This record gives sequence, C-alpha cells and structure tokens, in this order.
Amino acid sequence: MDYLSEVITKFAPINGFGVEASENIEEIVKNLLENENIICIKQDGKGVILGLVYPLYYNPSVLVAQELGWWVEPEYRNTTIGIKLLKEFEKEAKKRGAKKVIMFYLEAQTPDKIDSMLKRLDYRHVEYNMVKDL
Repeated sequence: MDYLSEVITKFAPINGFGVEASENIEEIVKNLLENENIICIKQDGKGVILGLVYPLYYNPSVLVAQELGWWVEPEYRNTTIGIKLLKEFEKEAKKRGAKKVIMFYLEAQTPDKIDSMLKRLDYRHVEYNMVKDL
C-alpha cells in the first residue's frame, strides 16, 4: 500500500491531467485495494499496474480489464519490468473472467516506444483519448 501511494503521488503531476494526488492518498489506496474489482500488480521499488475489471456497458456478459495506471521506475524503464507487470496483469484479468484488456499510455512519456511494445504484445488501437479542462 505504501509503494502504491508513493507511485500515485509521483504519477499524478506528470500524467497530463494537471491534478495532484490527494493529501489522503493512503486512505484512497486502502479503499481501492479493498475493492474486489481492482487489480494491483506490483514489484516494490520497480513498478506497478493498477486496473479495474468491469462489464461492458453494452454487453454486460463480457468483462474487460482496464489499466488505470502503469508505472515503471525510471531506472527500470529500459528493462523487461514493464512487460512482466503487464503479463501478470493479463493473467490476473483472465483469472477474473476478463475477455479484453485495455491499456493506455501517456503522450508525455515515450509514446512511440510504448506503442511499439504493445503492438508486439498483440494490442491494437481502437480509440484515442483526449482531455479538456472545464
């Protein structure tokens, strides 16, 4: 829980949303991890994937696992840690009945590199996400 709180605090200011992590991030993380629909795959000090399993709104018989945050510590970004985390996330998602996995990556990070890696792992583009401040 401590490592996940630390990662979220580091991730929040660089994710492009312009929103800092809440002051009570430890409590938020505790509540998240108590949710049976949350998947948290981590290697303390190296990285983490946090995700959610949910039914598709237009066909609730199909479960989807969606990444909420994927963090690899800077010193491990040119290693296989990210792929290992992703493979474990996929395994856990499948174990929970998910038929699809949705992964995001930040425009502010190395998008070409991550895009290439995900394509090698059989991911395909289906949507582009954009954000607007209100």
